[in-house]
Amino acid sequence: MNIARFACAALALAAATPVLAGPRLTDSQFIQASRCQALAKASSLGSSDAAAFGVLIKAQRQGRADHIIDKASEAMSTASGQARRADEAAKAGLIAERDGSCQALLAR
Repeated sequence: MNIARFACAALALAAATPVLAGPRLTDSQFIQASRCQALAKASSLGSSDAAAFGVLIKAQRQGRADHIIDKASEAMSTASGQARRADEAAKAGLIAERDGSCQALLAR
């Protein structure tokens, strides 16, 4: 009886997972989402919801080629460094990116 319950639960979860993950991001969008997560986490740019990007990236990571995962990690590191070293004008540009094109990725 427990096996039947487990099987039903597993099937329900498997069926719901694609719906929760949303449409598949392109590799370029996946890399951009990683950059966006770093911008959202950057305390120097003010508060933002980095958790939403974490959920998106986790859902979209499966099946990605290793070199795409590496590029996404590099994008995160680059964005973090840019946010730390940014002057006021650069911060404004990074905040505009985070609040503009990055939010568009979450809305798709």
